[in-house]
Amino acid sequence: MEKISGINVVKTYKDNGFSGTNFNRDGWEELMNDLYSKKINCIVVKDFSRLGRNFLETGNLLEKVFPFMNVRFISVNDNYDSENTAFSRSMLEISFKNLMNELFVRDIARKIKTNLDTRKAMGYIAVGSVPYGYDVSADGKSLVLNPETAPVVRKIFEWRLLGKAKCEIARLFNELAIISPGRYRFLKSDGKKFKRQEHSKWIYQNITDILRNRVYIGDLVRNRATYSIFREKRIHKNDVSEWIITENAHIAIVTKEMFEKAQALENPEPNNDVVSF
Repeated sequence: MEKISGINVVKTYKDNGFSGTNFNRDGWEELMNDLYSKKINCIVVKDFSRLGRNFLETGNLLEKVFPFMNVRFISVNDNYDSENTAFSRSMLEISFKNLMNELFVRDIARKIKTNLDTRKAMGYIAVGSVPYGYDVSADGKSLVLNPETAPVVRKIFEWRLLGKAKCEIARLFNELAIISPGRYRFLKSDGKKFKRQEHSKWIYQNITDILRNRVYIGDLVRNRATYSIFREKRIHKNDVSEWIITENAHIAIVTKEMFEKAQALENPEPNNDVVSF
């Protein structure tokens, strides 16, 4: 192992593509697992923002978690070393830097949301994850059929209308080595995002979500929920009156008749539920 200033470098942890405000990150979880298993006892970062940009969480780690676990923490650019610096004596400076890191991300999130709202008003497709079966057009203003996955979506409806159970459809797709929605998203991102879905298989819920999604009859449904870009999570579901629905917004994969028949198999009444994006 390489040695730097008396420290054995065991591993380098990376969280490319993840927000520092979110501690639910693959690299971070790997780091914490190694801490718990006593594989490492020191963390070195470029600056405090590399640890995280959540003011409260970062402060809790530095003040309570790391000292409790006897973990040495070093922030190079901040000239901080928990082994040589009493936390209480530098608490104000550290807290201020962590607060500034969080405020910076909040400001970026606000600008991103404003930009997304502007693009939506101009007719652009602003989605975090393109529905399985579609791609975004070159001009960014509509969904277009994906030649690889659109036939899979249609096959799901066809098989369901022939009486195949959803779990059976999922099993058949796995046996045929058809790439699942999760793994397809991972591959489309060149392995930079959706890492947890790298080896995902077709499951019952995948089939259910596709069968219930009005996007496949050409309808675009937006604003079904309010999301926090800063916290990277859904805050609450919006009332139906707040939904933005554009019918016949793009080429349908299945007919409305097929869609309605598929809903009838699940519910005695027509299902108006959708998977919004």
